[in-house]
Order: sequence, then C-alpha cells, then structure tokens
Amino acid sequence: SYIHPQETALFGPLRNTPIGLGLMAVGFSGHSCFPLIYSSLGKPEKWERSVGVSYGFTVFVYIVVVVLGYLMFGNLVEAEISLNLAKLPSFAFALGLVLLVLNPFGKFAVTVAPVAVSIDRLYLHRVEAKWRTAVKALTRTLLTFLVAVAAASVPSFEQVTAFVGALFTIPISLTLPCLLYLKFHQESLSMTSKIVLWLLVALSLLLIPVGLAGVFIKPELVSPNRSPGRIQQNPRASGPSPGPSIVSLLS
Repeated sequence: SYIHPQETALFGPLRNTPIGLGLMAVGFSGHSCFPLIYSSLGKPEKWERSVGVSYGFTVFVYIVVVVLGYLMFGNLVEAEISLNLAKLPSFAFALGLVLLVLNPFGKFAVTVAPVAVSIDRLYLHRVEAKWRTAVKALTRTLLTFLVAVAAASVPSFEQVTAFVGALFTIPISLTLPCLLYLKFHQESLSMTSKIVLWLLVALSLLLIPVGLAGVFIKPELVSPNRSPGRIQQNPRASGPSPGPSIVSLLS
C-alpha cells in the first residue's frame, strides 16, 4: 500500500531504458488529432495555450501514475501491471479492471477519427446520401475490429508499440516540429531559441536509434526474490509471458 510501500530501487536495469523511450514516446503521439480538435474549437485563438496546458497536465498525470504504481508494487511489479491488480482486494481489483477497460473508450474514438475521416474522403462522395451514415458507421466498426485483431494477434505487443514510438512518434512529435518551426520562424527567432531547437533536433535523432535498439533487447525485470538478468514470470500464467509494462520497465 502507499502507507507501507514495497521495496523499490532507485535505478533499474539500464538495458530497459531504450525500449522505455519508445513506450513513453507513444504517450505523446496525439498529433494526428490536432487538426480535428483545432477545427472544433469555439475560440481557435486559444489553441496554443490549450496545447501547452494539455501536455503539461499529461506529463503530470504520467509522473503521478508511474510513481504511485511503483510505490504500490515496487520490485514485485509483474510483467503486466494488470496481474498485480489481481492480487489486490476484490473491490480494488474490480475498480482497477473497470478503469483499465474504460480507458480506451475515452481516447480510441479521437485517435481513430482522423483515419476514418481520411477514408471517408476517398469514397464517401460516391455513396448515395441515404446510405452515408450507415457506411460511415461500418467503416468505423471495421477499423475498431482491425485494431482489436492486431492487438490480440501480434506477439510482444509492447515491442511493436515501442517500435512505433521510436520510429514514428519521436520524429513526428519532436524532430519535425522543431525543424518546421525553424523553417517558418527563422528570422524572428533569437540565437538562444535556435540553439535550443537544434539541440532538440539532435537529441531526437539520437533517441530514434537508441529506441529502435531497445526493441530488439529483451527487457529485464528485477524482483527481490530473483537475481538480475532473469525475466520475472507470473506463476499462474501459462504459455508465453506477457510483455513488460511501462511501470515495470522504468523500475
């Protein structure tokens, strides 16, 4: 519990850091939703402020969740955090399970919306007006089904997620915004701002290969009852062990 935290370690296995970079980057991969959100704003002039507040709040929530989760389970954290929830009292387990299930409902529709809108623009104008609502619903249903199939069938899904984060999210979320800002506002930027932006570009170009390398390095989970270098297994699980969560990777 938080009153009596589990045993923790200040530094975990360094080999987990690269894959952790890719996994953390995915948490900031919402750029595809920006045009849709911007177009729905009642006061577009407040866009920059809303983005800053949103990302600041997101970082705060991520830090709080990681710290509290690690204090709760410490070095006993399982490869999948949901397995730790199963060891909690029934009410706490049921509450955690409900929150895990409800979490995708809040963001999945927003994330898939740009893809669905792009597909609609390709063929929806060829469909009769009376059928367009049904076709749009069918398109979104098929997209949801395909995502569910991919999540259930792809082995080591955390590695796929880390791969996407390192190869796509870091360039799109960090490299390109800095380069484009330098391109469009080069004359109005101070020398200090230019140096900071170029340093961010250099950092992102360094993080990309490091994150990709972490995808191919087997994560290492350390428990007080197990020696370093061994993967912690869930004794009740059968078959291949689930991949590590971001909490376990950062521990």
